[in-house]
This record gives sequence, C-alpha cells and structure tokens, in this order.
Amino acid sequence: MLFWLLILISIICAAGVGSFLYISSLKRKFEQQLESEQKKFAEAERQISQLKEKLRKEEEASQTLRESREKLRRALYHDMLTGLPRKELFQESLKLMLEERRSSRFNNTFSVVLVEFEEFRRIDEVLGSVNGDRLIKEATDRIKNVIKPDDFLARLEGARFGLILTNSDESETRRVIELLKRKLSYPFKIKEQEISLNSFFGASIVNENYSRIDDILRDAKIALQEARETGKNYAIFNQSMHDRLVKLHELEVELQNALKRGEFQPYFQPIVSLNSLTLSGFEVLMRWKHPKKGIIPPGEFIELCEKNGLIEPMTYSILRQACRKLFYWQEMLPDLTISVNLSGTHFSQEDLYSVIESIINESNIMPSSLKLELTEGKIMEDAERAVEILDKFKKLGTQIMIDDFGTGYSNLSYLHRFPVDALKIDRSFVTGMERDSEKAAIVRTIITLAKALGLAVVAEGVENVHQLYQLRELGCQMGQGFLFSKPLPPEMAEKMLLERFNWQHLLPTPRTQPARQIESNPSIQLAQSVSQTRPSQSPSQISEKVNPTPVAQDTEPLAMAKEDEQIEAEILDIPLIDANASSELIDISIVEVEDTKLH
Repeated sequence: MLFWLLILISIICAAGVGSFLYISSLKRKFEQQLESEQKKFAEAERQISQLKEKLRKEEEASQTLRESREKLRRALYHDMLTGLPRKELFQESLKLMLEERRSSRFNNTFSVVLVEFEEFRRIDEVLGSVNGDRLIKEATDRIKNVIKPDDFLARLEGARFGLILTNSDESETRRVIELLKRKLSYPFKIKEQEISLNSFFGASIVNENYSRIDDILRDAKIALQEARETGKNYAIFNQSMHDRLVKLHELEVELQNALKRGEFQPYFQPIVSLNSLTLSGFEVLMRWKHPKKGIIPPGEFIELCEKNGLIEPMTYSILRQACRKLFYWQEMLPDLTISVNLSGTHFSQEDLYSVIESIINESNIMPSSLKLELTEGKIMEDAERAVEILDKFKKLGTQIMIDDFGTGYSNLSYLHRFPVDALKIDRSFVTGMERDSEKAAIVRTIITLAKALGLAVVAEGVENVHQLYQLRELGCQMGQGFLFSKPLPPEMAEKMLLERFNWQHLLPTPRTQPARQIESNPSIQLAQSVSQTRPSQSPSQISEKVNPTPVAQDTEPLAMAKEDEQIEAEILDIPLIDANASSELIDISIVEVEDTKLH
C-alpha cells in the first residue's frame, strides 16, 4: 500500500514537475515572443519616426521649392529693384482689362501711358549704378503718389515705365500726365547733388477700336516717339501719327531701293573768290532724282537717312561721283576744289578714313582738292575720336572746314586742338548783316579771328550785292549763295567751267559821262517815254510813238550779247525780261532763298 502510495506520489510529483517545466517553457516562449514583438514594435516605431522625419524633410523641401518658385515667378514678373510688375505681367493685366471691357456692358474707357526718362543711361554712368538705382526708386515713388490705387504701374525696361489708368478718358489722361510731368520735373537729390530728369509721355486711349494689346502698345509707343521728336514732353495718339509713320516706312523702303538704283546725284554750288569774283570750287550737295517725283531736295529725306544708317553709303556714292567729275574738270581749272559735308554718324564708322582714301585714289585727284566740312556740334560729340580721324586726313592732305561756324561751341580750344583749315560763317549771320549790327559784328569778329589763326573764311548764304560788298570790305576770302548761283546739276556746272564764267559784273561800274549828258541819252528818253505812256496803249503804239521810223542797226553784236545774256541767266537761274515789255510787267525784287545742305 505504501508502495503504491509512493508510486502515486512519484507520479504526482513527476506530473507537477512536468507541468512546471511545461509552464516554464511556455513562459519562456511567451517571453521570447513578447520580446520579439517588442523589438518589432520598437523597429516599427523607429521606422515610423524615420518616415515622419523623411516626410518632414520632404515637406520642408516642398515648401522651399514653393518659395523658390514664388521667388522665380516674382523675379520673372516683378522688378527686383522697385518691386513693380515687369513687362510680362503688365501685358497680362492689359489683356485681362481689354477682355473685361469687351465683356462688360458699360465699356468703360481706360488708357495706357508710357513714361520714359531721357538720358538716364548717361546719368547712371556718371553717378554709378547704385545712385542710378536710387534715382529710379525715387522716381517710382513719385509716380505712385500721383496715380489711383486701382491704376496699374509697371517697370517695362530700364528707365521706361508703363501705366494703365482705369476709367480714364482723354481729358483725365491729360490731367494725370500733366501732374506726373510736374512732379517729375522737381530735382532729385542724389549723393548731395540735385539731378533733373527730362521725362516723356506717350498715351493711347483704349476704346472700341482696339481688339489687341499689341495695337494699344504700338500706338502708345508711336505717341512717345512723337513726344520726343516734337519736344512737347507728351503726346496722345491719333491716327495721323500712325499715317505719318507708315509714310516714313514707305520712304525708307524707297530710299533703300533708290540707293541700289543709283538715283542719288551730286549737285554743285559754286564757291566764289570774293576778291577776283571767279570760281574757286564747289560745295557738293545731294539730290534725289526720283523717277516719278523728279528732283527731291535733301531736306525731305536726310534726317531719316541719318537715323536708319543709309547716310554713310549715300555720302560715299555722292563723293565718288563728285571726285570723278573733279578729275576731268581740273583740266579746265587746275586749282578747282570740292567740299563735302560729313555728319556725326560718319565718325562712328570704323572705315571712314579708309573709304574716303580709296575714293581719292580711285579718282586720281590730289587729296588737297577735297575739303571735308564738319559742324561744330558733331565733332565735339566724340572729340578724341574726331581728333584721331582728322589727324589722319590732315596727313593725307585733305582740307578740314568747320561748317556753320558761330552756331555751336565756337571756342578757341578746339580750333587750336583740331587740324582746321577754314571756317564757314553760318548763313544766319550773313543774311542778317544789313539790318542787324550785332550779326555784322559777329561776322567781322569771325573774319578777324580766322585771319589771326591763319584760317580761310567762306561766307554762306550770300544773297545780294550789299552783303557781297560788306564781305569784301571785311576781307572775307570766299562766299557762296544764291547771288552767285543755285546748286547746279553736273552738266550745268561743267558749262560754267567751259564758259569760264565769272561774277565781275556784280561790281559797281563807275559813271564816265557827265550828268547833263544823261538827258540826251536815247535809251533814257525811250524809258521815260514808255513810263509816261497811258496803260491803254499797246506796246506797238508806244514803239511807233518813240521811234516812228526804223533805224538800221548792226544785229550781229546784239545777237551775240543776247546769247551771252541767255547763258548767264541759265546758269544763275535768272528770268530774262524783254526790253520791249511794258513797264507794268517788270517787277524786280530780291528774294532770299535758303538751300538745304547734304546734312
């Protein structure tokens, strides 16, 4: 019994030990699983944390990217200096306003105004970019203080601004522009300096005629150009401005074609020695021989040619033709010279010297036969370069003349600095000598100055004998003007040379007969008889009354004299008057006519 009890106890103990061991193993497994789950949870938390960090960084990166995009967009559509919208945003806003106006039943008018500051680039270079930026910012602030809050202001480029004035008709636009002009005219204080800006305004009034923003901006630009050219500071577009621009474009195309076809021809105005009253040389002037319109003077196209760059090839073409003529004409008059005007644009060309040198060589003329005329203002625009080029021409042998002397700088410094050979007195002084003592004094001073410096003097615009006598008395060597001749085509200039034409007939002829003998002069009696005849009488009746019987005369000398008179009149462009014409038909007057030069 005890044995079985022990066995039972052993079995129970063994079962308990087994249960304990099993429970222990289960506990270990659970603990292991728990530890494994804890590790997984920790790993999951770590991964979640890493993911959160990654998401945070990505969000930061996304925010940075959005900010960068916004900065880029602002940089693209806004000016970094002033913070104003740029050209692209201005155009977008204008497009939206135009669409809104078309869709609205009220059709409110608005206007576009372009504002531009003259010579800002030069001011920026002188004061530096930092001070130039300050100037732009202050100008921006002044404009902002004038316009309404719902108006749109943009900086389009450089010193040009664009304005969209809402609910603004022409009168309101003018009012705003006048106010802006007044505000911007006050000096700006930059770096303890007072700087004045000259502003120009061009406006287009947007109405039902506009359907594209390009047309609006085009017309505003046309008005701005009109304001600059007229010097009125502002202009509001009208159709005549566009029509004029179209004509200019058509003229430019015509000029380009005319240059290719060789329609530009030299005309020659005589330069006369005032001492001997004989031909000294010619000034070469340009004429356009239009196939339909005939001869066109340079005043109608030279300014446009200087702007579009056609003036250089045109001048070289005219000079080449003139030099070829001079080569043959010097066989008749060896000392004959020609002078040609050069504009300021010529001095900006690198090949100016080489082209003129090649023309001289091609024409086989002496360099001293060519005189280059320059205006005072043009050579002072870039004095250093002008001196360099003129020194080359001087070494070559060509002569240098200052044209329109007295109207520009007129100081001794550049006369000493530049290799000048002669001065041309401006026609405004010559034509005013008789009635204006101050102009006469200026002419006298210029002649005295030229003599002291060893320079020759040419008087322009000599139109009557009184001016001729005054200039001769003052010691002026040469002159030109309509008293001597208008500008002549090559064939008429050559005819003048062949005839060895002179102007000594302009000098007063001394009276050799006593005054008492004049009364018996048949010519005077005839004139008196004609003047006393009633207007109702015919010329034939007058002739019969004075000369009842014909008198035989030698007609050959009279015919020769008349032929010489006709040649002289043809050269000088003077109408002949029939000696038998009634006194009522004779009207002798002095007409002053100015000729436009090559430049």
